[in-house]
Formats: sequence, structure tokens, C-alpha cells
Amino acid sequence: MNISPNQLNIEQMWELYNLLKLGVGDNNQYLIDEISGMLDKISPQNFRQSLLLLYNNFSEDKLNPVQILTMFILGLKMNEFFQFCDFVKALNGST
Repeated sequence: MNISPNQLNIEQMWELYNLLKLGVGDNNQYLIDEISGMLDKISPQNFRQSLLLLYNNFSEDKLNPVQILTMFILGLKMNEFFQFCDFVKALNGST
């Protein structure tokens, strides 16, 4: 199965940010550390909604957990999610 992440628009990035913001820390330099911490903090429902936003026709039934996590990471990376988080923090006046 060849699935590639969606290129999200600003509205979709905002939706993704709101789904995952509780898991985003202050230092976004280490993607794996951030994702591990994020997954500990967000609900399984928000994780699934994030994948549905990042990928059309997402179905966890056809994928193993490693594939799902890999897709999540690739989707965040392709959409420069953590740079978007930095942008939102700058708008809010925090660094």
C-alpha cells in the first residue's frame, strides 16, 4: 500500500494543531522525543483524528502499529507541523 500524506492548508494545520497541542512541548528540536511525549499526552481519539486529517482513506485495519506511527511522523514532517507550532507560539507572544 502506497499512501502519502496530505498537504494541509492553513485551516487544516490549525485543526491538527488543536488536536495535538497538549502534546507539544517547548523544545521541538527532537522529533522522536516530541512525538513520544505527545502520544503520552493526547487521547487515542485525537491521534486517530490527526491521522484522518493527515491522510485520505486512512484505515488502521490494514496497517500495523509501526506503519501507523511512521505515517504519523511523515505527515507531521511533510506539513512542518512543529514549525507551525513555533509560529502559533510566536503569535501568542511566547518563545
